[in-house]
Order: sequence, then C-alpha cells, then structure tokens
Amino acid sequence: MAICVGDLFSFTNTKSRRALASALVGVASDGVQEQLDAFVMERVEKLAAEMKEVAPRIIATIQGNHGYTFRDGEFFDQKLANLLGISYAPGVAMARF
Repeated sequence: MAICVGDLFSFTNTKSRRALASALVGVASDGVQEQLDAFVMERVEKLAAEMKEVAPRIIATIQGNHGYTFRDGEFFDQKLANLLGISYAPGVAMARF
C-alpha cells in the first residue's frame, strides 16, 4: 500500500501559484485560464495513464505545494485521484523523522 504525498509533478510553487491566480483575476474572457486548465489536465491524464497499474495499491493522495488549481477549484492532485479512482485527502500532512 502507498500514499501519494503530493507534488507528483511540479507546476508552480506557492508563491508563483498566488501570482498566477492574481494575474488571472478579471481576465476570464480571454481564455487564458481555460488554456492553462487544458495544458495541466493533459499532464494529469498522462500521469494517470502511467500510474494505472499501481493505482490499486494506492490508498490516497494528498495535496502538494507545487500544484495547480483549476478554474473549478479542484487541485491537480484531486483530478488525478478521481482519474485513478483513489481517495483524495486534502489537509492531510505527512512527516518524516
């Protein structure tokens, strides 16, 4: 059994994600958010295809801090969990000692 601990691929860190979100406010009509969503979703789908065989051994995925928030409010970790049919555990933290 395994838990995906987030940051399965790195798209933005916390600082750049905030800057990106701020830049997208009020520009919904130009299609930039939709283009970014499509680009990131393509990467999520590719990763899901690569993980398909191991998915039955994954009990959950948690949110990392280098992700992406889609226009619908979901994080890429959540989209990946949905595609793989595994649980998404937001707000869960892992610690290594």
